[in-house]
Amino acid sequence: MRTQIGSWIIVAAALFGPSAAEAGLITGQPARDLFEAAVVGAGYAKITFNNYAVNTKLTTQISGLTFKTIRDYNGSPINQPVNLASAVNRTGQIVGTPCSACTDDGRYAYEVSFGTAQRAAGIQRYWNASTVTRFFNANGVKLGEYVGSTYVGWFGVEGDASTYVKRIEIDGNVFGGARQVGYSDDLIYGLGVIPEPATASLVALGLAGLAARTRQQERAPRRA
Repeated sequence: MRTQIGSWIIVAAALFGPSAAEAGLITGQPARDLFEAAVVGAGYAKITFNNYAVNTKLTTQISGLTFKTIRDYNGSPINQPVNLASAVNRTGQIVGTPCSACTDDGRYAYEVSFGTAQRAAGIQRYWNASTVTRFFNANGVKLGEYVGSTYVGWFGVEGDASTYVKRIEIDGNVFGGARQVGYSDDLIYGLGVIPEPATASLVALGLAGLAARTRQQERAPRRA
């Protein structure tokens, strides 16, 4: 039992220990796991959008956040709300709203802005390989960009506001004659410390090793 407790302490220290020396992107399942852990262990906020009805026009209903559709399928700037998706199998996801009477089609770029810049922010992106996610600081400087459909997160250096996220831009490259923006869900953000991407791999290995050891101990015959 002491060995197991000690292992969990090591894992927890890796998750919520000293901040990364450099800011950076983290994507895929490691990103998802770390941000979900930050909700539990570092007080991060998680917005699932499940409490909103289909076709809700989202703007400032969530405290500290502003949602806005910013570009049409041609790339021309617009200013519209963000829509709670009405497409089949998209319930509880958000998408750009081209106009008040239109059905969402995943071709309009949109953004999420924070009232206060966040140390780290991540969002689940759904669409295809041309989907684009960009993170910007309070001065409008692009911090990072990722192309693809997966969980995408950015973390900054603790105490360095120039690396904190003020706005997430949800866009897409033009492919097949259409802007491939898509849908989003599970926005997670906060000011607490989460590790750099290299640490994510170590944490995953540590958890896997601990699980294997626990199973091994459970299968071992007990001594009288």
